[in-house]
Amino acid sequence: EDGLADVADGFGGSTIERKLEIMRDSSIGSYGMIAIVLSMGLRIGGLSELNITQAMAALVAGGMPSRLMMTYVMRYMPPARKDGLAHDTGKPPFSRILIGTAFTIGVTVMIIGPLPALYATCIAIASCIIMAWIAKRQIGGFTGDVLGATQQVSDIAVLLFLVSFWG
Repeated sequence: EDGLADVADGFGGSTIERKLEIMRDSSIGSYGMIAIVLSMGLRIGGLSELNITQAMAALVAGGMPSRLMMTYVMRYMPPARKDGLAHDTGKPPFSRILIGTAFTIGVTVMIIGPLPALYATCIAIASCIIMAWIAKRQIGGFTGDVLGATQQVSDIAVLLFLVSFWG
């Protein structure tokens, strides 16, 4: 949620330097607060439409692919800063991303079935691509906050898909 809030606040800045400065600031602005409230509202609203078994499955089926998407952003986008944790972490090895992808898809298929897992994976990928595109245009790459926002957006998108699929 912190990354989502920082991205919502920071991407309203006027220059790349200002956007990165806003994102590094520990306080939450009005856009960040709105993003968190929307995020929580969508999650609570979505989960309230599911029975307990579906809700538990949706949390795992959204959580795993959304976290996997962060590794793809780290692998294929440049860091926006020359300093910071995102820059210092480096690029994950492609072999580990493939292992993570296989594990994520396997678990997701076991939990929600092949067809919804395929759709959920495609939705997570599409959300990741959109967030990466926005970050590239806004700040020229990724930061830890962008990774967090990508995870949050992908997770919510998969949850809302599952609500509509099962609803």
